Amino acid sequence: MSARTIKGLPSLAFIAKKKSSIVEVCVFLLILLWVYAASSKLFRWHLFRFQLEGYPWIRHFAGWIVWIVPVLELGIAAALLIPGRIRRIGFYVSFCLLVIFTVYLLLMLGLKYHLPCSCGGVIQELTWGQHVVFNLFFIVLSLMGGLFEKRSLNNVVSSSF
Repeated sequence: MSARTIKGLPSLAFIAKKKSSIVEVCVFLLILLWVYAASSKLFRWHLFRFQLEGYPWIRHFAGWIVWIVPVLELGIAAALLIPGRIRRIGFYVSFCLLVIFTVYLLLMLGLKYHLPCSCGGVIQELTWGQHVVFNLFFIVLSLMGGLFEKRSLNNVVSSSF
């Protein structure tokens, strides 16, 4: 007995459409995040480098990081535009980068370092606690989008045979 024949249960097509809608919302919000974050770093490149030089453990790599991070952020946004395997990779790289940022932030806060916020724009107005919650929200979006993108791809492949 399939889900379509049981009265009151949604059809498989309805569930697949909902997952697709969730993926699209995740894509939109993450692209917004990454393009905003990268552009604020690139438009204020000198300030971003100055702030990176104030971070313990990474200050010696500031010259590299000042370019690598915004390029990676824009790369993630571009990958999220391409449905399928590339988008799924974009979701997982987004997840990894957000986890790295959040773990580093938590380490610095745990060690009582005073950190300048190098996020730029509105995001830099958040407290560190709010910033952690903000990051956790986007970590969940990245993970959820990657999982649902994978499942929706599997549904398309299995339904075509």
